[in-house]
Parts: sequence; C-alpha cells; structure tokens
Amino acid sequence: MAQYKDFNGANFGNGVGSSTTFEVINSGSNTGNIYLSGSGGYVNSPTGITKAELDAGINLKFDNDLICQALVCVENGACSGSCEEANWCVTPTPTPSPVTSYQFNITPGSGEAGESSRSTACFSIAGDSVYFALSREPLDNDIAYTDASLTTRFDGDGSNFYGIDTNSDGAPEATYVISSNGVLSSKVSCTS
Repeated sequence: MAQYKDFNGANFGNGVGSSTTFEVINSGSNTGNIYLSGSGGYVNSPTGITKAELDAGINLKFDNDLICQALVCVENGACSGSCEEANWCVTPTPTPSPVTSYQFNITPGSGEAGESSRSTACFSIAGDSVYFALSREPLDNDIAYTDASLTTRFDGDGSNFYGIDTNSDGAPEATYVISSNGVLSSKVSCTS
C-alpha cells in the first residue's frame, strides 16, 4: 500500500527566486521512502524540484501509510535549509459524553402511588415508602433534576406524598407531592 499526495507552490516556496530548488523529506521521526512522479512513474527522488515545478504542482508517493506530514525544504539560495511542514493529519473530533436520562415511576411495592400522609412518607420504615437518593435537594416545582450527566424524572399522580433521600442515609429529608407530568411541589421538610 502507499499514499499519494499533491503539493504545490500555493503552499510552499512563496517569495523565493526562480532558481531555488526544493526537496521533500520525512518530518520528525517519520520513516519510509518518498518518491516524486516523473517519467517511469513514482521512481524519482524528491529532490531538485524547481520553483516552476512546485508552482505547477508535484505528485508524491509515500510508502508509509501511517504518516500524515512531510517537510518541503529549500535546497539552495538565501533560504537554504528552511522547511515548511505539509500536514494532512486529521484531528479527531471529540465525542461528547452522552446525557443519560432516567425516568422513575414512583410506586411502593404495595402498589400504592406514594404514601397517604406526610408523616408516613417521612418516617415509615424502608419498604413502606419510596425513597430516592439524589445528589442535591430538589427545588419545589422542579420538573426534573438535571446536571451535566444525569436527568432524573419523577412520575406520580399528584395526590400522595413521597419522601426523597438526598444524602443516602435511608431517611427522607423532605416530602413532595409529584404530579403526573413530573412536577415536584408542596415540599415540606421532615422533622424528627
């Protein structure tokens, strides 16, 4: 396998005299042979390239498929030894982390839609109420709790009470009524 590239004077050699010649060499630690197209195909050394040839465009063959840059260097004259890099490396576009959305239908194991009183929602033992651990206290009238990586949606029926545990200690800090479209309202703190 090989890769073929076209270089031209629109990118290199501006401002140098017509007697200037150029060469194409590997950039940095790149390895592999570079061939200049000419009579007989891609068999010529990429040296002695005139300004007129570069201006018209040269065709190069790189036998290393993994490189994506090379140097075009001035061989003679006032700018001898100066080089410009030809770079056809593609910078990958970062893929953003997906936002994950979770929807919870809040119903305890008994099939009830929440608890019948705030007291029960605050103080009932595990299994009799519904608790959720969140990383922040939801605000009254929140439709959903959202941060950069998580959206948590609550579904309720708007007529019962739910205890929400924000510090994962197993006891709700507050109760809410949760509507069928996920609005948290009627927040009351639990007291001991």
